[in-house]
Amino acid sequence: MSPFFKISTRNFLTKPLLFILLLITLSILYSKPVQAADLLISGDPLRITADEYGSMYLERKDNTSYVKQYFQDSVSFLFLNESDLAFDSHDPATIGGGYANTRFTPVSHTKPNDWTITTVYAAGSTGVQITRTITYTNGENFYLASYAINNGGSTTYSNVKFRYGGDTYFAGDDSSVGNYNSTLKMVYLTNPDPSITWLMGAYGSLSDQADHYYEALYTSVWTALGDKDTPLPDTVSSSDIDAGYGLEWTRTTLAPGDTWTVEIFEKWMTRGHVRVVPPNSQSNKVTGDALQYQFTIQNYQTSDDTFNLTLSSSNGWSTNLPGGSSVAVSAVSSQTVTAEVTIAAGTAKDVADTLTLTATSQADSDITHSDSVTTTVLETTTSQAGPPICQDTAPVVIPNLFQIDVTQDSATLYFSPINQYLSSYYIAYGLSEGDVQFGVEFPASPSNGVESYTIGMLNPNTDYYFKVRGGNGCATGGWSNDKSARTSASFLSSSTSSPKPQGERVEGVTQPPTTGEPPLPNQCSHTVSSGDSLWDISLEVYGRGDFYPLIIVHNENRYPTIKEDLEIGWELSFPCELEEKEGQELTYDVTVKVEHRGSPLAGAIVELNSDPRTGVTDNNGIVAFQEVEKGEHTLKIAYENYKAEQKLMVEGDKKEFNVSINVDLKQANSILPTWAWFVIIAGMGTVFAFAWRRKEG
Repeated sequence: MSPFFKISTRNFLTKPLLFILLLITLSILYSKPVQAADLLISGDPLRITADEYGSMYLERKDNTSYVKQYFQDSVSFLFLNESDLAFDSHDPATIGGGYANTRFTPVSHTKPNDWTITTVYAAGSTGVQITRTITYTNGENFYLASYAINNGGSTTYSNVKFRYGGDTYFAGDDSSVGNYNSTLKMVYLTNPDPSITWLMGAYGSLSDQADHYYEALYTSVWTALGDKDTPLPDTVSSSDIDAGYGLEWTRTTLAPGDTWTVEIFEKWMTRGHVRVVPPNSQSNKVTGDALQYQFTIQNYQTSDDTFNLTLSSSNGWSTNLPGGSSVAVSAVSSQTVTAEVTIAAGTAKDVADTLTLTATSQADSDITHSDSVTTTVLETTTSQAGPPICQDTAPVVIPNLFQIDVTQDSATLYFSPINQYLSSYYIAYGLSEGDVQFGVEFPASPSNGVESYTIGMLNPNTDYYFKVRGGNGCATGGWSNDKSARTSASFLSSSTSSPKPQGERVEGVTQPPTTGEPPLPNQCSHTVSSGDSLWDISLEVYGRGDFYPLIIVHNENRYPTIKEDLEIGWELSFPCELEEKEGQELTYDVTVKVEHRGSPLAGAIVELNSDPRTGVTDNNGIVAFQEVEKGEHTLKIAYENYKAEQKLMVEGDKKEFNVSINVDLKQANSILPTWAWFVIIAGMGTVFAFAWRRKEG
């Protein structure tokens, strides 16, 4: 059955006899064929059928009967070596044979208990095997699928991509609306009338969130999932369509012996006009820890409302709502709420607690919803009298928070890493300096690369103040510097949840300009053609897609609907380049990549001596410097006992600087001094510096 063929039931509803015949036909043609190798987790409300190739058939109980949640199966994909090697779990008999991929080869398929299915399957003869473990807790509205991708061969694979998704059949209804949660990096579906149905979404673990997502017409999703060369486009549709969705994870290399684990949560939420969206659960916690969780309250009503909040711990641990016991949420909008729980002293190891947050409308008590997170104690203290004693070593290094990138509803923080005594980072933020009413903790491990984290569900055009610190078990390190940032103004409609402008990509309908106002003089111009988007035009003109609001400002008088869409034939005008105003200093963002014999050199110390500033290359050989002044700079590179210098000129509109060096690491007992082995020779190793112009003020 082709993935692009589907029978819609909507046109048959007015013809009862034909509709009954259709249902009988569908039950024969489209029911999930139970294969001998299929294994079933029979839970309530979820029922999960898994085959030996890596696909799943998902059902959710609606009142008394189970309803399928995908039109057929959900599918996983694996691409190796820049997509030269492509594999997937699809069954040509159910979702079509349109992909030029190889189906996974089953190795083993077992069910160790009632709530777990473990499947091992191979990616052809590459030596790569995937161990998929599906776990479900009966009574829950979510399950976890863990994919351990192991390279047991002798070849190093590059540009590895893993994808999951399919043609959704959300709550027995083929149509739904796409959404995206930037905090969880969750793609999810809703119904235009939230009183009819609920929410269905997929997201990764907090420690390895998805890199790309997509929700669109199911045919487009199938095409995107199987496209070996193009990442998922990071867009959702605000229309009620016959939808599908997918997620994508990427990895630079998978060397022999490496194991890459991708965890996917798929979750459903109950009916109602308000929804509580929880963060991921936490573990590795000790007695006495005071934890903060960031819940999101989503108001799907067409009017503003205030919701009373209640918080409870299944173990009776102390709880707190720092922001108060109620929250006001605008119509069709959301707010983030901080919930605190303190693990009671003397709690035994492996004890789990469920923290439940309930939001209830003050105007209508029937409008209510709850959801929860789980805290697991994996360490405990030996003292049972008095306050618990922390025996963990606190992080010594204090992070340097050096950059914050914002959209209208999110902020991405970049900070220097902690390279020892680290199990997590904690980011505190608020609406004024010293305000720490919000916070988020996420697991981490010591590293030498630049760390980043994205906080979502922020208000547009609002100043936020951030700081970050490291933690190691029960011990915490010192706070970083404070840094503030203002989120972008809300140029887009409230239905748009992606950082990129949505809904304005032109597909092929020609319209004339709407007014006669002429283009501005001495400006660059662009005639809108099929396929254009504001993001792409901004990227072409300024080198950055997020400057598209400048194009809107210069054209919205002539084209009032430019914020929502573009029309073929429009003549757009805008400044050809960003003017440098008096008192402003032109600066650049410079990214340096250090390589040795064609491979990234991790752990190298790179000093930009003009300021001076120092960074350490990450596993990709990359280190970043922000707000670098134009002119000549000296890069000093040190690795173990070796060092070198290289000049770098940053000026004009040039965006890329290439300096070739040979980092030839010789033994320390050589007759030459160690620095002499950094010989400047083209073609052996490369330092790439990508400088992006930026304005201050």
